Amino acid sequence: MREKILSNERYGVVEINKDGTVAAYNSNALAILGNLCRLNPGEELKGLSVTDLSGSGKSVYYDAAVPEKFFSSIDGIKHIDNIFYKDTESVIVRFVTDNEMLVPLLNMIKLSSSLYVEFDNNMNIIFANDSFIKSAGADRSQLYGANISIITEQKVTGK
Repeated sequence: MREKILSNERYGVVEINKDGTVAAYNSNALAILGNLCRLNPGEELKGLSVTDLSGSGKSVYYDAAVPEKFFSSIDGIKHIDNIFYKDTESVIVRFVTDNEMLVPLLNMIKLSSSLYVEFDNNMNIIFANDSFIKSAGADRSQLYGANISIITEQKVTGK
């Protein structure tokens, strides 16, 4: 399911190892963070540290338990959510640029007590607010990337 989350192009997505280095990312993350880090064409994010991602050139404090503190501190970035993976002790962080029209809507959805879930074209869950996650009785790492059948008990493939 991790690959499905990384391949979705709606958000910038990076997987950060427990040591604070990039393990994987999608093309949106490369476009957004590559610009901030001043990467040359053809350079990759993989292996960069959070200090490199900050674009400040100064050593940056990173706490793997709360990566949103780091990502929220980067100018021009709006943190969406985190997905923790116990097996690899890594975290997938999703974000958008701060100037996207999506940001006010996401803020409203995240704070809402109403249930909200978003699917990709294959009916895989790509986003859910805390109310939905709590009612589903699972965590993000179990839900994100999973097909809707995880909550409906039947395979749904149509639009």
